[in-house]
Amino acid sequence: SGKAVCDHCGFRVEAARLKNGIIAKCPKCNGVATIAQGKREDGSVFFAFACNRCDWVSDDNWTMAAFVLLPH
Repeated sequence: SGKAVCDHCGFRVEAARLKNGIIAKCPKCNGVATIAQGKREDGSVFFAFACNRCDWVSDDNWTMAAFVLLPH
């Protein structure tokens, strides 16, 4: 698992790789965010975290930070 927090702007990323997949802690409500696949308007595929509690969806920067924190 990994965690990064910016004391200046409040940007916070917490993610973990478990046996059954990857999860993250929602920075909005502290709920569980799971990885989801989506399609952009141009048809390209993207991956993002989506919170099961408050419907928050990570942006590209948040998602990239989470994957950098996870063990490879």
